[in-house]
Amino acid sequence: MKLKLLLCLALVLSGVFAVWLLAHVSFKISIARQPEKLNTTNAGFYDNRAAVEGKNGELDKSIIDLTEAIKLNPQDADAYEHRALTLALEGKYDQALTDINTAIRLKPDDAGYYADRAGIDVFKGDLQGEVSDCNQAIKLNPKVADYYARRGAGYAQLGKFDQAMNDCDKAIQLNPDLSDAYSTRAVVYSKTGDMDKAMNDLNKAIRLDPKNEQARQNRAVLFLKNGDADGAIADFSEVIRLDPKAAEAYRLRGLVYASEHDLDHAISDFSAYLKLNPTNTEAYLYRTAWYLLKGDSQKALADCETLVQLDPGNSAYWNQLAMMLASCPDASVRNGKQAVGAAEKACELTGWTDPACLATLAAAYAESGDFKQALKYQQQALAMPGLPAAARDDLQKRLELYQQAKPFYESSYN
Repeated sequence: MKLKLLLCLALVLSGVFAVWLLAHVSFKISIARQPEKLNTTNAGFYDNRAAVEGKNGELDKSIIDLTEAIKLNPQDADAYEHRALTLALEGKYDQALTDINTAIRLKPDDAGYYADRAGIDVFKGDLQGEVSDCNQAIKLNPKVADYYARRGAGYAQLGKFDQAMNDCDKAIQLNPDLSDAYSTRAVVYSKTGDMDKAMNDLNKAIRLDPKNEQARQNRAVLFLKNGDADGAIADFSEVIRLDPKAAEAYRLRGLVYASEHDLDHAISDFSAYLKLNPTNTEAYLYRTAWYLLKGDSQKALADCETLVQLDPGNSAYWNQLAMMLASCPDASVRNGKQAVGAAEKACELTGWTDPACLATLAAAYAESGDFKQALKYQQQALAMPGLPAAARDDLQKRLELYQQAKPFYESSYN
């Protein structure tokens, strides 16, 4: 579960987007002071109003106004660029790519447009496209440090560390105060094993820009590699303070808390993460385990039920749900009938050849009071070839319970 090593979209796009917004910050005042001069048949009116709306976080309204500006002036490349950036900020990357392609077609010599497209390429997973677009931006304007830093990030993600290092060095030469260049170079140092230089560059990046979330997140990971959990938690916490929707920071901080046996904070962070990524099955698996360790079986059961809803073709999820319903130490969770249904689903998905699923079905029948069926499926599980000795011993003990008409219950999850 590696961190994305590329610049986040906000960093990739914010430079041009911020310039567009700052160029129009007086527009709101103009509306208030000179309403008689407003001309709603002029594309610039809508472009200006879109800038104000974008600054206020009203991205949907901004897109509507930019669309109107484009209708009035279909040759306005900047309007297409502005709409592309706004769509990208909403995560609508395909639409953003269409708009920035149009802007490039209308104004093919604008280096900034290619840099914008490079940022969109990243989040469409087109790293070669990112590098290619940065190449074109640099060809058109070789004096912009940010273009080299962006291309360096692309090279780093592609594993081309020599090229990445050269680009970062060039970016720093052109602009010694470019935080992102140090942040990206730190990634290269880390990947090539020079952790001291990586830490030095991350510290420099954060000194230059204390709000550089990617640098803080990368430094947190480096703290972890150095065994400094407190340092990692501090940096992840600052990322979250800067951006309460920084999902990856919640996830990683939660894992650190769990490693420190702080399950309450781990669960809290993964709950926040799941609000932002409600279909991430891995996060539910972690949270289920932590709920069980804390003895909160009902919440663990709820997560198990969510897992089979999210991925109904996953036999492991059905088996886990069935096992909880059949053998949980908490009697309020157990339900033999439901356990049989879930276990049968797991067995069907594995072709009735998985000893773990067969044993779970046996436990489910035992919980429902049908020990004849419990013995049948437990014997089938024991007959499967290749069982490790420890697993065979465990299954044999369960068989002996069923022979005595006793169900199998987990003693605890600790």
